[in-house]
Formats: sequence, structure tokens, C-alpha cells
Amino acid sequence: GPALAGARPVRTVALTATLDAPAQRAGDPDRVRREVLAPTHGAWAALVRARVPAGVATDDRLADGSFALGPFAAPADDALGVRALVLPVPDALDEAARRGVERFERAGGAVVRLRAADWRTPADVEAAGAALLRELAGSVAAAPVRVVGGPPGLQASVLRAADGALLVALSNDFGWVWSERRELPGGVPARLPPGIDEVPPDVAGVHLELPGAAADEVAATELVAGAPIAPVPGAGGARVAVPPFRALAVVRIERSPR
Repeated sequence: GPALAGARPVRTVALTATLDAPAQRAGDPDRVRREVLAPTHGAWAALVRARVPAGVATDDRLADGSFALGPFAAPADDALGVRALVLPVPDALDEAARRGVERFERAGGAVVRLRAADWRTPADVEAAGAALLRELAGSVAAAPVRVVGGPPGLQASVLRAADGALLVALSNDFGWVWSERRELPGGVPARLPPGIDEVPPDVAGVHLELPGAAADEVAATELVAGAPIAPVPGAGGARVAVPPFRALAVVRIERSPR
């Protein structure tokens, strides 16, 4: 809607995506699955589940540095704010992209290089995802806002509005939505997969943490309902409790330093 017009995503972590890994060049689907898809999908899923503001950096954006736009610029000047880079397939980078990664490291950015062998089985993926989040903990702590609480399926996106305000868009677990035909040929009702069409309960118990911000310098509004939210002091910063919602919530956060 209008509240999101002109907003840009905040990305504390960037994940590289490649189309030129050795397995891809070899045309071997099994190698592609093991060496490219498994670490890439596993890392991305771990970031999404942990609600880490993340995005994807292609080789050309690594080469010219545009994926970060200056990792340590002031938030109002840098909507991306990338602090860490995750390389699921480190050996797939071309020379220009490798130089871009090295520049990012020299500027103080964190770089995590994954190993495909760590992402082979479901148990591996769970352990490797947890290890990745531990390695990124320092970078994630620098994010301008953290989404805490709520159900596991809660989806969260953090954006920077054109005027510098933070926007946190939240959606209930939408895995229940079924977009296929409800009837088979001849009018026979289709059998729904388990859990489909079971609308999840309302989202409650979500709060936003704003590291380093004082409660009296933060103004927050839930835009879907048009309701102001009174921030309170939290551990290490201000805390904004998101009112319960059925499907969607968008919280606008404005900060006025004292």
C-alpha cells in the first residue's frame, strides 16, 4: 500500500547466489543439489526462520559493491546496511566477485564461507543452520530492529521508508493457503493435503527490539489498524509490543534522537 511506497529492504546479511558453480558447469543435477542447492537453501531457510533481515547478492553486485552500498553508512543514507556476507559456494565466484568480497572484508564486513559437506542430511542442515546463526550473531546484533516472539511460521520483512523511518511488515503463517483447483474433473472434490485450509490462530506475543534506542525517542504506529504503540524500555534498547493480528501487521517506527 501507500505506506510501503518507495521503501527499500533493510538487509543486515547478504547471501550470494551463483549460476556458475563447477557442478552447474558439469551439468550434473545430483552435484548441483548437493553442492549448490543444499547449502544455499539451507542457509537462506535458517536466516528466514530467525527473521534476520537478509537479501541476495549476485556476482555482478559483489563485483561493483552495490550489494552493500557502504556497509557502515548511516541508516538514513543506506537502506541495505549489509554487515555480513554468506557464501554458500565460495569457489563459484569469478575473479571480479572475489575482489568485491575482499574489499568488503577489508572494510570490516564479516564473511562466512560455507562447506557443502555440512548440509547433506536434515540433521546436518539443522546443525549447520544453528552454527551459521551463531557465527552471524555479532552482525545480526547490529540490525536496526529485531523481531522476537510469535509462532514459528511468522514472516517478517524490514524496510526503510523514503523518509528514513523503519517499517516492519509481519504476516501470519500463510502455508495453509492452497492455490490449486478445489475440484477434480467431473466435479469430484479434491483431497486437500494435511494442514491445508486450517487457518492458523491470530498472531500474538510479538515484540520489536530497537538496540540502543531510548523508549522516549521512539514513536511507533501499527499501520493496518492505525493504532499508536507506546514503546517501553527493554534490554539494551526500546521495546515495541505488536498488537495481536489475524493476517498482516505493519509497524512504522520513527526515531528522534535526544
